[in-house]
Amino acid sequence: FGQQITAAQNATGFVDGVPINSATNTVAGVVSGLTLTLASEGAATITVNRDSSKIKDSVKALMTAYNDAVDFVRQNSKFDPETVQSGPLFGDQTVSIVENSMSQLLFSNVGSGSLANLTSIGFTFDDQGKLQLNESQLDTAIATKLDDLRKLMMATGSSTNSNIKFVTSGTKT
Repeated sequence: FGQQITAAQNATGFVDGVPINSATNTVAGVVSGLTLTLASEGAATITVNRDSSKIKDSVKALMTAYNDAVDFVRQNSKFDPETVQSGPLFGDQTVSIVENSMSQLLFSNVGSGSLANLTSIGFTFDDQGKLQLNESQLDTAIATKLDDLRKLMMATGSSTNSNIKFVTSGTKT
């Protein structure tokens, strides 16, 4: 048909000084969780929307991991009187020390903002000693106190519980 006026070129640019190159106008993977759609040459404004569901899922993953650890410890610490079989951790006092330390650490004050500990975002223990979450309380924290939630989850404060000591290879740290 007609003649080619300009050959197609890859989209190129810089993000924080790092060069990017893409065969299309869509660039993914440069910034984690973000896809850039390049429209034209020149300066750009990027608007990033908060993914509250991903934040909530990450917080809930902490609850799941803790509850899985509790289940593992309990399963391996059981004694069955009918079969007279016991789990490999049955009778090991270290197990209860670890479980108690984990629960104490979870509710120690570590946040440096208005959210000092996990109770302030809706975590409590149920009657089985497992974590449960008041999701509406977490939703409120995400919507109104996101920076304090970040500080809490990253533990950018310091623990006020000086009774907790970690023992590794026979030495206290």
